Amino acid sequence: MKNLDLGVEKLSLAVTALLFAVNIAIGEKEVAVAIAVAGVLFLLDYMAIRFVVKALAEKKYSLSFSIFILVMKMLALLAIIAVILVFAKLNIYGSMIGLTSVVIIIIGKGLKG
Repeated sequence: MKNLDLGVEKLSLAVTALLFAVNIAIGEKEVAVAIAVAGVLFLLDYMAIRFVVKALAEKKYSLSFSIFILVMKMLALLAIIAVILVFAKLNIYGSMIGLTSVVIIIIGKGLKG
């Protein structure tokens, strides 16, 4: 069998889609939606962090500006999560499953190298 070497983004989306499909199949629509939203949101956050760190490493911007951008990105992420949890009544357990699945994939790919 051919060795599949998928990037973190593709693998995270595949696992999120699989978890979404399984939860839809067993009739847990609220959990499935929460898994999809949280998985995609955290994946976007990971990609933004990687972009900022790359810009920092290449010294495209000053250190203080880069830290400011990182802090603003984190505040925006927290605001988005708060709005989604409060106003959309997103399932908290599904959200945690979505976030955790993406984090495990990122850590696993990082350890594998």
